[in-house]
Amino acid sequence: MSRMTTVRIDKRIKCAVDPKTVILPPPVPDFHEVRSDYALHLEDLQNIDK
Repeated sequence: MSRMTTVRIDKRIKCAVDPKTVILPPPVPDFHEVRSDYALHLEDLQNIDK
């Protein structure tokens, strides 16, 4: 999440974390693309913890 890229989210691999259930911090805009990025990030963190 360190640089901006243009990625179509409909072509991504299915994430184990549901973006609809992600709780975003207040300053983060609530857009589907942002939720999808956060969900992927949370999934990576869960994999690190294993």
